[in-house]
Amino acid sequence: MLTEGREAGIQAGMFPSINRSVVIITPKKAYIEWANSCATLEDEPEWGPDDLTGNAYLMEENATGSDDEFRYYVEKHWRDIADEEFMAWCTVEDTWPELRNVADFERYFKWECRELVFDLADDDLVLEDDEEELPDFSAN
Repeated sequence: MLTEGREAGIQAGMFPSINRSVVIITPKKAYIEWANSCATLEDEPEWGPDDLTGNAYLMEENATGSDDEFRYYVEKHWRDIADEEFMAWCTVEDTWPELRNVADFERYFKWECRELVFDLADDDLVLEDDEEELPDFSAN
């Protein structure tokens, strides 16, 4: 049974997939310790492993479904992912840990990949850089 609002032509179990795979980045203990060291307010709570759930990044489609191909893409993008994760917590780059390679990256982040990504939304995918206005979700 299709949920209300889905296109009539899409059969159950046939959601549109997009030509991307996804890597899920979860902070490890080293990241959490760094984040807690960046606290600027005395009464700011310390974060623990259950407080930071991680982020998902779309990357090139994994054509073979192999772990080696996933590792290749993580090794290709680890620096950009690390920069994004550190910037999200603290904008002062001088405070960021120095990561020289993917092994350093893996001390701060756990990563896991998924081969298939399905688009469940009815509206078009829009990049944030397109500067399109977002709906006001605060009314709920």
